Amino acid sequence: MSARLVTAGDVTLSVTDRGQGQPLLLVHAFPLSARMWAPQLEAVPSGWRLIAPDLRGLGASPAGAVAPRHVRDHAADLLSLIDSLQCGPVVLAGLSMGGYIAFECWRQRPALIRALVLADTRADPDSDESRARRQILQQLAAEAGTGAVVDAMLPTLLGATSQACDPHLAVQVRAWAMENTAAGVIDALEVLRTRPDSRPDLAASPVRCWPWSAPRTP
Repeated sequence: MSARLVTAGDVTLSVTDRGQGQPLLLVHAFPLSARMWAPQLEAVPSGWRLIAPDLRGLGASPAGAVAPRHVRDHAADLLSLIDSLQCGPVVLAGLSMGGYIAFECWRQRPALIRALVLADTRADPDSDESRARRQILQQLAAEAGTGAVVDAMLPTLLGATSQACDPHLAVQVRAWAMENTAAGVIDALEVLRTRPDSRPDLAASPVRCWPWSAPRTP
């Protein structure tokens, strides 16, 4: 899956761009990268253009001069990417952490968002317990590296049946996650930990939202 570096405002993002037509911007989950969209990028439907960036500080995208520590940082990057590619308005699809960022994109510049696809995500902020768990994982990343965090999270990323019946999938997901640096993981956990409450936006948004499940990686 080939990617190229694209200047988006003051940052540089690694972006995979396939197909022609209506732009669909795919925002990946944590602790992964745009590689998780490989099945979609390898089978782009006619009339669609799929754009899959690595979020800043993750995958092949450098963190930049100032590391992203809030959903608004990533949202600003993606909105600048849309401007750079001159592809707006887009259908914006976010999975898990990508969904939190998608909410923030709409809050900042709704005119650039034709529709939202919110997959396996939630509108409410972290609970106190969840925030505390994020901090534990941040400390784990600082002390033991990315692998320790990935191993701790893998049971929540893939169900027991998937891990037992398709062990290759667990190996693949772990390999993708291991491409992230410990610093990138720590910053992304801060993005998750500090995300705002997006529930009021569900009622206020004129953009249609619908559930969607991505095909499983083979």
